[in-house]
Amino acid sequence: MTVTNTTKSTENLSLRITAEFSAAVERVWQIWEDPRQLVGAAHLAGNF
Repeated sequence: MTVTNTTKSTENLSLRITAEFSAAVERVWQIWEDPRQLVGAAHLAGNF
């Protein structure tokens, strides 16, 4: 994952992070919905 932009709003108490993933959109959403799928995969990314 490469973060390409961040935007914060103290007025709205929000933080927006824009990133690029080297995976299909469907796979990214699968991980978002069930982060347990990342367990045991930390060695693959090298930066967990």
